[in-house]
Amino acid sequence: MMQANLNKFFFGVATAMAMFTGLLSAQAQDAPEKPQSTLQVGTYDVEATFQQHPAQKELEKASQSSQAQMQAAQQEGDQQKLHQIQQQFEQTRSQVVEKFYRDVNKAMPTAAKAADVKVVAAVVSYTAKDVETKDITPQLIKGL
Repeated sequence: MMQANLNKFFFGVATAMAMFTGLLSAQAQDAPEKPQSTLQVGTYDVEATFQQHPAQKELEKASQSSQAQMQAAQQEGDQQKLHQIQQQFEQTRSQVVEKFYRDVNKAMPTAAKAADVKVVAAVVSYTAKDVETKDITPQLIKGL
């Protein structure tokens, strides 16, 4: 008799647990799902952006001119002139790169707003599941 009472007790507990679990499951299905928040991070291709920047042509022109001048200096054996031409080109290159990044930084807020992103990075090494990357290169080029 005691065994029969224990069996009824455990059967009753198991039934109650099953009903409770079913109730919780039904409540979970009825509850609206919260939308998962996704952070959108804008990325851009620095090289592609630079290729479309007006300063790129300036750098290309300076490079061609410097190469011609360096060849002439090498043929003349003028190491001092060769070194001077290299320094001038490096200075021009630095100025062009600085101008490019200044212009990119000026255009960044407008490009980010147009792409509807809150963060912009040239390189993203890792993203979690709730982060989405979005290429904003076209918007950035448009703003240059």
